[in-house]
Parts: sequence; structure tokens; C-alpha cells
Amino acid sequence: MRSGRIYYRVAAAKITDVHNSISGKCRFGVFTIEQRNRVMADVLDLENEIFKGTQDVFSTMISVELERETFNGQNAIQSNLTSMIGLGGGICGALAIHCPAAVAKAITAGFIGMEVEELDEDVKDAIGEIANMVAGNLKVSYAATGVNVELAIPTSIVGDKFRVSGMAEAKRIVVPMKMAEGLFWVELMYV
Repeated sequence: MRSGRIYYRVAAAKITDVHNSISGKCRFGVFTIEQRNRVMADVLDLENEIFKGTQDVFSTMISVELERETFNGQNAIQSNLTSMIGLGGGICGALAIHCPAAVAKAITAGFIGMEVEELDEDVKDAIGEIANMVAGNLKVSYAATGVNVELAIPTSIVGDKFRVSGMAEAKRIVVPMKMAEGLFWVELMYV
């Protein structure tokens, strides 16, 4: 079994975030990885759980209704800000929210109740907290299947050209969502 490491690539630089703060290893309890994946595939419609969990956060916290869109591949993600939450315990991976600048500022304005001019610390904190709440909703969905998930603290990356990638063998689910200001993407990468 591999340790719970996820590698994030930003432009030419490599940022490594080792999720030892959670557990140092993924723990599958009485499940093998294959059994756990079968349970998750059979019981949880992860795309739907991600959408429902995100919609719940947005309708509750910023009074915005979201529309679900179709994912058209990695190149379709246009992000100036990505906030990630590391996942450990019954699964290892990360949940990320990828936003263009206009969408990140609109989400933050709704969240804090003030207009936002630039991608500053308030925006990074707000999108990080939104990611944390979405991951918390997903954690509850996993718990209903008997899979315990632990969450790390949010990490945010801001820039014009960067790419987030996970472990080579990770499963990847991307759910694009639309609000008035544009599209954003919620991504789950896990092993």
C-alpha cells in the first residue's frame, strides 16, 4: 500500500504536499481497495454526490443555484484559483475546486457580503472554506457506506497558468458547474 502522497504541479515548479498530518497512510479497515471501490461505485454515484453537496453549500451559504454541465476533458478547465482539501482514512486523494478569477470573486462576494476586486487572501480563504464544506458533505456520503474519510486543511493556488495533477493511478471525477458569472469545476481524485 502506498502512502497518502499527492503531488501538485504548478507551472514548471513542483509543490509536494504530503498528507502525513492526517494519517501518513490510507487505512482501508476491513475493506480491500477493490472492495472499497466496488462499494463506492455500487452505492455512491460520486458525480451526483459531488453536485448535490456543492449545490447544498452554494444555496445555503451564498444563495446561488447551480447548473450541472458536461465535462469535456482536462483542457476545458480554465482556473486562476484552485483550492484543495486532502483526503485520508478510507480513501486517499483530494477534492479540488477550480475557478476562473471572475467566478472566484463572485463566490467570495456572496460568501462575505462585500465586493471583491482581486484574487487576494479573502478569496483564497473563501474558496478554501467552500472546498472544505463540499468535502465535508462528501465525507458524510462516504460515512453512510461505512467508509471513514478524514479531511486536511485547505490549500489554495493562485496564478495564470498552472495545472493540478494527482497520483498516476488515481481515479478522477470532474463535475463542471455553472453560475451567472461562469463555469467552475469540482474535482475528486482518489485511490
